[in-house]
This record gives sequence, C-alpha cells and structure tokens, in this order.
Amino acid sequence: MNFFSILPIFGFVFNHSPNNGNILPFVTPFHFELREFSPTTLQSTVLPTIEELSSDPFMKQLNHGNIIVSMFEEKDNSELLSSMISAQLSHSDGIRGFMVSYLTGEGPLDDLPETLTESMEQLENKEELISLACMNVIMPTAMVTLHKDEELSNSSKMTASKGKKVAGVLMKYDEMKAQCDAICAVAKEQATESSNINKYWIDFFEKWGYGSEQKRDIALAMVELLGE
Repeated sequence: MNFFSILPIFGFVFNHSPNNGNILPFVTPFHFELREFSPTTLQSTVLPTIEELSSDPFMKQLNHGNIIVSMFEEKDNSELLSSMISAQLSHSDGIRGFMVSYLTGEGPLDDLPETLTESMEQLENKEELISLACMNVIMPTAMVTLHKDEELSNSSKMTASKGKKVAGVLMKYDEMKAQCDAICAVAKEQATESSNINKYWIDFFEKWGYGSEQKRDIALAMVELLGE
C-alpha cells in the first residue's frame, strides 16, 4: 500500500512504494498557483507581516513564498521585499516554504533576483540555509532519473537547475564548500564515516535509496558547483 508524506526538509510530497523490502522515494513537487501581482493588485493584497514570515509554520510559509516570488518583478519594492525575504529565510519552515515556491515555480532559469541574492548573503546564521540548499540540489537531481514520466523528469531537471543557482550564491562560504565536498565524495563512493558531515550524507543517500545513476548525477552537480 502506498502512502503520502511531506518530507520535512525540501517540501516535496513523496510517494513511497515498497521495493524488495526497501522504501524508495518518488517525488512530486507541490503544484499550486503562482499568482502574478500588478502594482495595483499588490496594493490590495494582504502581505504577510515580518512576524508572520518569521514564525508561521511550513504550510503558511508556502503561501508567503508564493506572494514574495510574485513580487520579484516589481522594481519599486526592493526594500520591502528584502526585509520580507530576510524574515522568511531566518528559520527552517520559512526557508522550505520559500524554496518550494521559488524552485518549483515557472520563473526564468537565469540569474537569481538581486534582492534574493543580497538577502541570502546578509543572513547572520546560514547553517540551515546551506543544509537545505544542498538538499535542494541533491533531491531533484536524483529524481531526474528516478522518475519514469518524462514530464516529471523534466520538471525535476528545472528544479535542480534553480537549486544550483541558489547553491552557487553560497559557494563563497567554507561551510558550503565542505558540505559539497562531502556530498561529492559520498556520491562517488569515496567517503568514509570519519567525519560527522560524511556520516550524515552517507545515511541520507542510504535512506533515500540512491543508485548508481543518481549518485553519478549528484556527483556531477557537486563538481559543477565546486568548479572542479
């Protein structure tokens, strides 16, 4: 019997199916309407407060992220938008809510919005953002080959591309480089449990049942990020 759950990291719905006694993940991104707001519409839209962005649970953060993503095209809201993004990215539920909205939306695959980049760089504590940014590359990259449906596979490829854009902004930080080095080693099956980072990602790969194809693609994504 299949069942559905929400992975408490990336924010994707996983359809778990038994396979020879193992549980393998099949990801279907949340599909929700990303509304486009004109300046007039924005004026009448009830924007989330900084307190709500800083403390609301994950499901509410999805809607907040939807609104923020729709505001990126408005050039006159940079100061407001910056404060909203900073508040949302200040905690795990907010990061996941924003990333689901941004990574699975139909926005362009080119450079990240400047307001988003600046907000990420200005965060005092980047630990959770870095960890989630790594997973937001690993998981959709793996799903490209795990999906048997071409449309879902292409959707995962687009999500992975956006995830790499986000991760790329963080590559200037030593902690991000260390995480990517460890992930790359695990994906290449060259890592031992000699460090907490290695052990974490070894367990992560085993938990989600990644095979040789997924490991190959994840390693290539890490090599790209590391500039090797």
